[in-house]
Amino acid sequence: MSKKTLFIILGLVLCLGMESASAQTAPPDVSEPGKYTRLIRDENNPAGRTLVARALINKGWRLKIYKKYEEAITTFEEVDRRFGKDDNPAMRELIGMSLIGKSAILERIEQFDNAIATYEELNRRFGKDASPNIRILAARALFNKGEILNELKQFKKAIAAYKEVGRHFGKDDSQYIQEVVDKALENAKHLRRNQASKAKVKTQ
Repeated sequence: MSKKTLFIILGLVLCLGMESASAQTAPPDVSEPGKYTRLIRDENNPAGRTLVARALINKGWRLKIYKKYEEAITTFEEVDRRFGKDDNPAMRELIGMSLIGKSAILERIEQFDNAIATYEELNRRFGKDASPNIRILAARALFNKGEILNELKQFKKAIAAYKEVGRHFGKDDSQYIQEVVDKALENAKHLRRNQASKAKVKTQ
């Protein structure tokens, strides 16, 4: 498992209690009669809206497990479409999680440019949020951008992306955000050393 995937899964498991990938039942549908009817009816109040958004995110991850990638992307996008203008902190956090989920799937199906663009959108929208639980999603998004560029061997851009994490979040008070910053700067340093070593070999 890559460091990037670990960052994604740890955060989402803690916040959403995502079901195990080994489950054998079909992925649930939030439009399924009965099970989610009460949630949808309660959508006009903040608690109900949060429950609906959480159900959609869980649905998106379940669809990913079953490799229904396009449906999963559409489900994550539905969270943003329905609740993207909600000012409730809990909802903003769920919007950030839906963007993380969408990006992870775009990367999985090798739509790397779109994945990077979605990570950048997450940082643009939530990077200065008052809540550290939301800012850490933005920090992870920039870190994941660096990971994609690194995997694509676009090392100069990857270094710039890792350094961007430090520039945006280096003075943040959150311990968890600082862990992301430290790892990003460590990766940038490691890549710079590798590039310098390769350049030295070429001149010999």
